[in-house]
Amino acid sequence: MTANIQQHEESPKPRPRAAVNRKKSSTSTTRTTRSPRKSTKKQLKLSPEQRHEMISVAAYYIAEKRGFQNGNPADDWILAESQFDQTD
Repeated sequence: MTANIQQHEESPKPRPRAAVNRKKSSTSTTRTTRSPRKSTKKQLKLSPEQRHEMISVAAYYIAEKRGFQNGNPADDWILAESQFDQTD
């Protein structure tokens, strides 16, 4: 005895409905602009030793970027320190 097996394609899944266009009422209010949010970024407290180490590494990378040529380590330090203080 042979059974008739019918192959059937699955119907495509229904798509999500599009947003309903609602008619705006004549009494709708306009949006007010929000005030800027306060920064939620936490300030890390660094010890003087940590700050010194981070500036030292940044000064090294500045010197490395110019190939350790034609520069002054004190200038590299000052630039690294100013960049560090800007992000602080």
